[in-house]
Amino acid sequence: MPNLLLALLLLWNSTYSTIVLAEVNPLVKLVQTLPGHHQGLCAEQCLTFSPDGEILASASIDNTIKLWKMSNNQLLHLLKGHQKWVDAIIFTADGQMLISAGGDKTIRFWEVKSGQQQRILPSHHSYISSLALTQDGSLLASGDGDNTIQIWDLNNNKIKFILKNHNDAIYSVAFSPNGQQLASGSRDNTIKIWDVRTGKLWRTLTGHQGWVEAVTFSSDGLQLASGSYDHTIKLWDMSTGQVLQTFIGHSQPVYSIAFNPQDNAVLASGSGDSTVKLWNTNNGKLLYTIKGHNQEVSSIAFSPDGQWLASGGKDKFIRLWQ
Repeated sequence: MPNLLLALLLLWNSTYSTIVLAEVNPLVKLVQTLPGHHQGLCAEQCLTFSPDGEILASASIDNTIKLWKMSNNQLLHLLKGHQKWVDAIIFTADGQMLISAGGDKTIRFWEVKSGQQQRILPSHHSYISSLALTQDGSLLASGDGDNTIQIWDLNNNKIKFILKNHNDAIYSVAFSPNGQQLASGSRDNTIKIWDVRTGKLWRTLTGHQGWVEAVTFSSDGLQLASGSYDHTIKLWDMSTGQVLQTFIGHSQPVYSIAFNPQDNAVLASGSGDSTVKLWNTNNGKLLYTIKGHNQEVSSIAFSPDGQWLASGGKDKFIRLWQ
């Protein structure tokens, strides 16, 4: 990471919230203030960049989503429609649509250009906690609080598979880069790897001593990272199912993890201990601890070029680090 850090800070008061762009080197210098959400961010999938890196999307427990233009830090759209909190957001591969899901048990599709809702999939019987999309945009996976994963064929908006094998709520899902495997992390402390072509369970990964809050593949698909309520992050070899590294350093649950998309040797993690940590996946060593949040960091996301890292959480702050 460069010595110069940039931070996008979400500051709040009793009646409204603001996002503040600040420069950290190492002192914070206020650069610009933008309006923000009325409440904090939700789970690990509540920050995401568009594929071209020009838009940052944020989702909140205030039931809304906001789209921010990175070039001028202006609010593009406020997306309203969900009747309960928003737990997961993801851009389509072409960046033209944003998909969201949450406590109202629906999956919603939004046109990014207009900010208009296009369609709704009333899919699950429980809250939806996670979403994943194949790189070609043909399949969408959604995990819920009823221990169930649904895989949707977006060519016809029909369910292709319903996956059931976890014994508790699904907290995270992720497709492999080639779209042939799906990883799911659960409150039952396990990770399951599914064959997307058949809908069959391929492998169960065990080792965490707490809920698996987050799973994500490296860009080459050779490794899978998982973050857990047991305060650790594990790095798995996808060919063998064996643990390559266990990253120990957080003092509270790990809620969100992300590989640098341009460098699989760098993994970021956000935790209930209010910090963001950067790890070297080759040797398991801690690279940096980023401090600034005063409550749990529940969501992080890298920009596609790997130059920006966004973090947000319960303290109602969003920070964008470079």
